Amino acid sequence: MNCWRWLEQRQPGSPEFNMATDAALLGELRDGEATLPIIRVYHWDRPSVSFGRLQSEAAVENYYPNLPRIRRPTGGRAVVHGEDLTITAALLTSHLPSHCKPGVLGAYRLILAGVVQGLCRVGVVTQFGSDNLVNASEKSVNCFDLAGACDLIDARTGQKILGSAQRREGEAILQQMSLPLAVIPNLDDFIDVLKSAFQEALEIGVWQTIDTTRTVWYTENEESEECPWRVKS
Repeated sequence: MNCWRWLEQRQPGSPEFNMATDAALLGELRDGEATLPIIRVYHWDRPSVSFGRLQSEAAVENYYPNLPRIRRPTGGRAVVHGEDLTITAALLTSHLPSHCKPGVLGAYRLILAGVVQGLCRVGVVTQFGSDNLVNASEKSVNCFDLAGACDLIDARTGQKILGSAQRREGEAILQQMSLPLAVIPNLDDFIDVLKSAFQEALEIGVWQTIDTTRTVWYTENEESEECPWRVKS
C-alpha cells in the first residue's frame, strides 16, 4: 500500500526552523534515512522573506530592507511569508505515480495537482502559469510578479496565487509551495480538503501522521558553501 507521511504544524515556526525542517526532509530521503515521502503544511511566526538558493541576497535585501531573510533550499524568487500557508512535498522519483509525465515539469505539476484539486473543491479555480508577467518587470525579485509553468494563477483574474520551487538531489525531490491565506475561504476546512486532494492526486493509500514534537534546527556556525544546511534532531 502506498503510504505517505503527513506533517501538519499548527504552531508557526521561525524562518530558520521552517527552512531547516524542509532541508532535513529532503536530506533524510536523499541519504536513505527515511523511505516514506511526506507532505508538510506550516506557517511562519513573523513577517519574513525566503529567497531562492541561487538568488542574490543583496537584491532581496534592497527590495525588502525591513524584513528578516532566509535562503530556501529550492530555487526561484523571493516570497514574503507570514500571511500564507506553506506546503512542502519531499519524495523520491520512485514515489511518483506511474501516470506522471516525464521530466521535471511533469513532477512539478503532478505534485501541484493536489493543491489544484483542493482549491477547486473550495471554489477557487486555477490554471498553470506560462512565464507571463503578472505585476512588474521580469527583473523583479518578487516571486509573485511572474507566473511560471510550475505556478498557479486564478483562472478568473489571471493573478498568481501560488508560487512553487523545486530542488533535486539524486532521486530526492523537495517542492516548496506558498499559498496566500487571503485565497483560502476557511483555513481549517481547507487543510482537511487539501489532505484529501493530495491523497487522490498522488494515489496515496494511507497516511502516517508525524509527531510534531520532533525538533530540527539550523545553526549558522555550521554553514558551509557546499551544503549550507545542518540539521540536528
